[in-house]
Amino acid sequence: MNYGDRVTAAFDKGFNCAEAMVRAFAEPLGMPPEMTRMATPFGGGLSRSGHVCGLLSGAVMVLGWALGRERAEDLDAKEAAYAAAQRLVRSVESMAGSSTCVGILGVDLREEAGRMQADAEEIYDKRCHPLAPRIAETVAQMLREAEVLP
Repeated sequence: MNYGDRVTAAFDKGFNCAEAMVRAFAEPLGMPPEMTRMATPFGGGLSRSGHVCGLLSGAVMVLGWALGRERAEDLDAKEAAYAAAQRLVRSVESMAGSSTCVGILGVDLREEAGRMQADAEEIYDKRCHPLAPRIAETVAQMLREAEVLP
């Protein structure tokens, strides 16, 4: 199963965008399954605030796990993680026209009316679900280039 399929499967199980992205990479990267909890409040652009896309937030968490540093003095790892995240942000903006949840969805999820509109118009299915596998495969390719994934 490729990473696009993994993120789609997690979405289909009911995980939010950020959780689904983390779950797609958890096992292959040796993340404990409970890492999904860390991603929970990032759905909806940071708890439905419309800010950074939850798929992007989850993907950046994955990059941090794979490329980030454990020691403050490891500046090379910090810079590698920053560079990868910056590259991913540019890629998502190119794919989706925005890196924010509200920019991608076109509705404000802070209010019940916006959430109802998103459900009624199947906006998640139309915008998030097709984007998720593309972001996941982009992250996978980046981690292959960094020789983290085979």
